[in-house]
Amino acid sequence: MKAMKAILRNTSLLVLAGMIPFQSQLNSADGEVPHETRLKWAKKPYNIARYYHFTVENKENEEAFLKLFRERLAVRQYQADNGKFQWFALFKARNSDYGSNYVISIGMDELRLGGGGQAGQKPDLPESFSQSRWEETWAELQDVRTYDGVTTLNLRDFTTSDPSVSKWPDDPRDIVLTIDYMKAAPEKKTAYRDLEQEVFQKAWQERLELDPSFVHWGFLEVIGNDVPSLEPDYVTVNVSRSDVTLPKERSDQIWGRLRESVGKALEERGVKSMDDLRQMRSVTYDWIMGTEGATTMKQVAKKEIVGSWIHRNKDGSFRKKVITPFTEQLTFYNAKGKIVQKREPIPLRIEVIDQQKRFTAYFADGSTWNAAIDLIDGKLYEQHRAILNGKWTESNPRVYWVYDRSE
Repeated sequence: MKAMKAILRNTSLLVLAGMIPFQSQLNSADGEVPHETRLKWAKKPYNIARYYHFTVENKENEEAFLKLFRERLAVRQYQADNGKFQWFALFKARNSDYGSNYVISIGMDELRLGGGGQAGQKPDLPESFSQSRWEETWAELQDVRTYDGVTTLNLRDFTTSDPSVSKWPDDPRDIVLTIDYMKAAPEKKTAYRDLEQEVFQKAWQERLELDPSFVHWGFLEVIGNDVPSLEPDYVTVNVSRSDVTLPKERSDQIWGRLRESVGKALEERGVKSMDDLRQMRSVTYDWIMGTEGATTMKQVAKKEIVGSWIHRNKDGSFRKKVITPFTEQLTFYNAKGKIVQKREPIPLRIEVIDQQKRFTAYFADGSTWNAAIDLIDGKLYEQHRAILNGKWTESNPRVYWVYDRSE
């Protein structure tokens, strides 16, 4: 009963930043949106990223900073597992040309930040970590590092890989993060953005498929920044592995192929040099420590809901929902068990908004359907009231489809 009340309470706190109507996220013509395009957005890894920049000036302070971060990491893991964010990780810059030498990376599906990141907000703490100790460690951190500001970003485009074969290293210390801070030339912001999504996304996708050392590319729009040394409009994020090295000949082949395809695409668009469209500042970071991803609320929910589910109506008719990691398929039956309607699979994205499990379904006409779900006592609850293309439906928020798992 408490879990059901939580669904009702949290729906009023939903943040729509990651639920822009699907039509506005796509540059497709009027008509049906291809299944593969919708499936890609069902695989969108997160909506919002934040990068908190810090400067730690000497070895003594660095040792204290890392010790405190490691102690507080248990709290961050607890918060991630309870839906506050998808990850919380510390990276160290290989150089500090623009100022900061450490960055904390946080990912989430909502714009507001949980887990004690806002002034005056008490974080959710596990029983093993007292409020007084949390405040003590926070005060100690102020003495060993300087806060340089935060950059908040909205994920616009990304690469996708086969979900059954992870390219991420077993040891996260092998993760290398390269962030390119992009400042668009005057009146060139739209032209630059379109090139990233129409040309460079394809190039990075090709590299992902050819290069075992390359893990992920993301293109993000800056929606907030107060780091004095940075003024980006956009950011690209490249994740690679330090434990995988390509033979030089193979690396040269891949980069030669990418340069050729990108060069041709830019030439067709009349672009002589990307330097005419943007200024770029790159910083490479190494992973130091962070939360585990497998136990977060989102990843656990994605695993738990996979399978077949049946909701039975009072008149004996029923609906069957078959869920895979990125799709759902509905079939409707009459009271005699005869199929009335069988729908095609629809791309489906699981997300967590303000600690609430939700899903977004992406339809062929470009519309989206977003609703709250939960697993309670082995049953799957799906709220009737939903968000259709960014607007709440008028359905009763206290009414649910209740599914039992079927074979």
